[in-house]
Amino acid sequence: MGSTTDDRTARAAAWLAAWDRQGVHRTATKGDEAGADWLVAEAVGLGAAPTTEEFVLDRLDPVEAYLECGAGRIPGVPVFDAPATPDDGIAGTLGRDIAVVELSPRNVYDPTYEKMRREAPQRGLVIVSTGERPGLGLLNAEQFRRPYGPPALQIASEARDTVLAAAARQAPGHLVATSRRTRTKARNVVVTIPGHDRNRAPVVVMTPRSSWWQSTAERGGGRPGVPPGSITAPTSVPLAANSRSSRRATICVLRPPPSWRAPAGRRTGSRQRHWCRAARPATSTVRAGAM
Repeated sequence: MGSTTDDRTARAAAWLAAWDRQGVHRTATKGDEAGADWLVAEAVGLGAAPTTEEFVLDRLDPVEAYLECGAGRIPGVPVFDAPATPDDGIAGTLGRDIAVVELSPRNVYDPTYEKMRREAPQRGLVIVSTGERPGLGLLNAEQFRRPYGPPALQIASEARDTVLAAAARQAPGHLVATSRRTRTKARNVVVTIPGHDRNRAPVVVMTPRSSWWQSTAERGGGRPGVPPGSITAPTSVPLAANSRSSRRATICVLRPPPSWRAPAGRRTGSRQRHWCRAARPATSTVRAGAM
């Protein structure tokens, strides 16, 4: 028993290290493709027969994103479901023409967040990141295909004191958040474990695999009460399904989260099983891991 546990621990540690080395896993980027190739290879090594499903999307690539407020240029990242600024940006008074607010990634799911952005009278918005640790925590783009509110920029918490002080004295500011849409492709990774009863609809285990950064901890799961993430799902699910007699087929789908991608001609958000052609006959869908 001890040897088996040690083997599983070593395997999980190797998976996490491999995932982390791939770099940023944003949808339809080099790191995302590396993650897909790696997941396919790992599933094959465990005796599964994975497939991939390619789809077209418009990836939003930042061009210039920064705030100038007398203390030099503060770099940032556009809010991906806000409109872009003109190429020359927006100039105005901080706190009056350009609003400054402090938000954490969790605020996206507060009903007042969307209301605040939609009803903001200012010409631009600067969002200073807050959270348990310093840094830049990006907000999910829940309305990616329907940008709303004024142009908005996210900046790291380290700039908090500088930006809030500039807003308090109504200093002049210059906000730039421009981007371009690049037509490209990404992939779902699908692993199917046949069941003994072909007349029964399959069960789908779906987990997202792309993210803002490396996101090794988020995608790896492993916390108490948290299901396996995308790093372990294509491997642990086949192992579990093959270890016992299963009447239903199990389809494990690893795909980009709906709020971080924009497949051409399709809506994001709900009805997640429709993102995978192999999952359409399913009657039950289980989501594993964080979105």
